[in-house]
Order: sequence, then structure tokens, then C-alpha cells
Amino acid sequence: MIYVNFLKVEASGNDFVLIDNFKNQYKFQYKDFARAVCNRHRGIGADGILVLEPSDQADFKMRYLNSDGSEGGMCGNGGRAIARYASHILGKNILSFEALNHIYKAEVKGDNVLLLMKNPENIKQVTISYKEQEIPIWSIDTGAPHAVIFWKDISSFEKEFDDFNILELGRYIRYHELFAPKGTNVNFVQKTDTNKIKIRTYEKGVENETLSCGTGSIASAIISFLKLKLSPPIKIIPLSKDELLIDFAIDDNKVVNVTIEGKVNFVFKGGLIYNEFESKISLNV
Repeated sequence: MIYVNFLKVEASGNDFVLIDNFKNQYKFQYKDFARAVCNRHRGIGADGILVLEPSDQADFKMRYLNSDGSEGGMCGNGGRAIARYASHILGKNILSFEALNHIYKAEVKGDNVLLLMKNPENIKQVTISYKEQEIPIWSIDTGAPHAVIFWKDISSFEKEFDDFNILELGRYIRYHELFAPKGTNVNFVQKTDTNKIKIRTYEKGVENETLSCGTGSIASAIISFLKLKLSPPIKIIPLSKDELLIDFAIDDNKVVNVTIEGKVNFVFKGGLIYNEFESKISLNV
């Protein structure tokens, strides 16, 4: 049995269980712990876990695991959330942190956090067949793989943007052979105003629609710039309605200096008892 302190945080509706392991006091495997603690019926409930660890290259290291225990992609909202917490414990507003062999930089301004992300890679367009219709899809890596679909390309056979069930089409694209073997996150985009878009995201690893996705917001903004001629900064309205601001520059026809900015909220803190042999948790009361 291991006693674990935790902090529940959310960034634009993306919710996480944050574990401070800066002193390396926790030795258990994060994979099974993530599955147990993120379960919304038998655990605390979250889209994933954030683990703060020491780093010899930056102020700290971030590890992110999805609710299914998988690890592999960067989480933009998670990066903003853990940066706000690290700012609190380290006493500084400008921070750098290590994640997936890259150094990220964050600026904390109260409950608002701006995060400098990786430059996007592997931008391309593909087409898939769905319900006897050819759907153009843009693929991009913003620290995690993403597919971007514009509402105008599927609205002929779906309901209103806010109402249609994205799970069927989202899962179909997430597991499509074009994105095998690792799969992709899937974003549906609707332009609402000058330099403003609404998005809905199916996240792999969570295997469901989430209230917000940081790297998905970045992917949607960049593809909207390329295909809809929107100009940065671009406002993002995710399912949570908590606005995000995506900014970037163009240098030699490449997208660079990508930032994501939005609010982070500390929800509650507590302690739990983790049975690593049975992968079960119980709250400390």
C-alpha cells in the first residue's frame, strides 16, 4: 500500500490528476496507476495523469499518461496545468520543462498560462471513404498526431455541429489504416467568425470526446490558417467553451513559434491509498 498525494487540475475542461514526484518518492508503475485513478466510477476520474519529476535539463520533467495508461504524445493543456503548479512550488513565473525529449517553455500569469510548443511536422492531406462519401482529412503532428476535418465537408450527412455524435466517425478515423499502427486524434472544425473556430475532439488514449485538447486546438488552428486563410492569433472554442488562443509565425513558409494560452484551474487536492499489486485505489479519510 502506498499513500499518494494528488492535485486535481483542469485546463479548458481537460482534467488531470497531478502527482508531484519531484523528490522521487513514488516508485510504482504509472501505467496501472493511471488506469485506476482516472476511472470515473471507481477512481478520481480524469482524462489522464500528470507526473512532475526532476530534470537535469530544465526546471522539471513532465510525464503524461492517458486514462488507458498509454504514454507517447505531448499534452498541451497538461503542459499548461503542470506549469502553473510548478510555478507555485518553485516560486517563478517563467519555466522550462522536459517532455518527450523536448524542452518546452511556459509563462504563468495568474491562472492564465502561455506555453511555447514544438513546431508542427508532417502536414499532409489524405482522403478516406465513409458512408459512400469521400472526406478530405488533413494530418499534422503538433507533438501528438492529429487529423483535422472541416464541418463543411461532412455536414451534408450529419446533424448540427454542436449536436452530432462524433464517436462513430471519430473512432473510424482514429483506427483507420492510414494512421496505423499508432492511430491519431481526430478534430472536427467549424469556422464561426474571423479568426475564430469551434472544435470538437476525439482523443485516442481516452477513446472518447474530451472537453478540450491542447495539441488538437493547435492542429486545428494551423490547418485553418493553411486552408481557410485565417490569420494568427486564432481563437479556439472547444466543447468546454473555455477559450484558447493559438498564435504562431511564418518563417520561410514554415509554421514556427507556436504558442497556446488559456486558463488553468486547481480543482481540489487530497490523498489516496494505492494498492499497486491489485491496481486499486481508496481515498484516505
